[in-house]
Amino acid sequence: KHPWLTDVDKQRPRQSNTVLFTGCLGLMQPDVILAALDLVHRIDPDAQALGGLKYCCGDIHLRTGHPEASIANFTNLVRALDTFSPKNVVFICPTCKSYFDLHKPDTEWSWHFITEFLIDHLDKLGEFKEIKAKVTIHDACHLVRGEEPDSETPRKILSAIPGIDLIEIENSKETS
Repeated sequence: KHPWLTDVDKQRPRQSNTVLFTGCLGLMQPDVILAALDLVHRIDPDAQALGGLKYCCGDIHLRTGHPEASIANFTNLVRALDTFSPKNVVFICPTCKSYFDLHKPDTEWSWHFITEFLIDHLDKLGEFKEIKAKVTIHDACHLVRGEEPDSETPRKILSAIPGIDLIEIENSKETS
């Protein structure tokens, strides 16, 4: 059993200021979602997560030539997220975040990519242990070329960790 809701109609979520949307990543890499949920819980212990087959941002349908299915999925996801009455929805998937930026649903809540959310609450994550490592970032295409590009928040997180030596690869940020 996953620690996220997969059906808001049957599970009836409680109100949460923060909701982590797993996207399809939750189906393929639940370990990444569990790590993200741990970080989000450090910021908001009452945060909940939503994922599963029933919820999709709609991007995949749009890209495969099914705009009606895309709209239906997107509308269903926005409705499901509304049931939490959140203030913030946090996306772990850059494609989902980009899709929301493109379509800008009329909601009472705002949405953020996880790195932006973490940077906004870095002080709540606690002190970072020193990690001696050379690190590079493969920027997500949808994150750096989306409607609201962001290549800096992942770098800010890494720069907050003592001992990290960030090495920029030749094709990074907007040229990734």
